[in-house]
Amino acid sequence: MARTESGRGLVELSVPVEPARAMNGERRYLRGGDRVDVIATTSAAGKAVATTVATGAEVVEVLPPRQGIGGGSTLTVVLGVQPADAPAVAGASSGTSISLVRTTGSTS
Repeated sequence: MARTESGRGLVELSVPVEPARAMNGERRYLRGGDRVDVIATTSAAGKAVATTVATGAEVVEVLPPRQGIGGGSTLTVVLGVQPADAPAVAGASSGTSISLVRTTGSTS
């Protein structure tokens, strides 16, 4: 599921993200080294419920959607997260919509 990234104390895992929920996957807006908050959105009683599952995750790489037969429109984003956040991020990538909120350069 996740591997340890030496020297930084982070583990890496990949998450599927719809392009519209990740700056459309454009490298000028989202690229390796950026920091993001990971938001999981589910539906409960017909209402959207959003939960922050990780803050300050590091974008390691953004992989484009697979092309050809069987390819989808989903991006694969490799994130470096704190080990304690990995289960929540992995769980969110199954059965919920994930949004990445770019926080690189944010002062808050």
